[in-house]
Amino acid sequence: MDKIFPSKRSVTLLVIMIGLFIPVVVLGILNRPFLLIVLFPLLGGLFRLYYDTHYKLTDNVLFYKSAFFKGEIPIKEIREVVKGRTRFIGNMAGMGPKGLIIKYNKYDDLYIIPEDNEAFVSDLLNINDRIIVSS
Repeated sequence: MDKIFPSKRSVTLLVIMIGLFIPVVVLGILNRPFLLIVLFPLLGGLFRLYYDTHYKLTDNVLFYKSAFFKGEIPIKEIREVVKGRTRFIGNMAGMGPKGLIIKYNKYDDLYIIPEDNEAFVSDLLNINDRIIVSS
């Protein structure tokens, strides 16, 4: 079973990114063209993070990719999934509210934001029914 889950995309976050983009371009064109050289890669990274985030479940591994941040978690190592939380610090594979915190190994965790939390958790439980689901 290979199933890909796209990341939830927040319209608010997109508006904020565009709101950052426009002043940078205007300031760069009017006053400081060198500013564009520095800030375009940063803004490009933010847009890549927004559009290039997804999660893939296979029979035994959860793969995650969020711009330049990627990795994998053996599904048998996942011990708990916390639903409906928002996190702004720590290991995050995506940006947005009300995602899932995947707790694995003894002390590791990862915040993800699949488009459909319920379907993602359901597919995880089909693979490993020992996962504890909490809110």
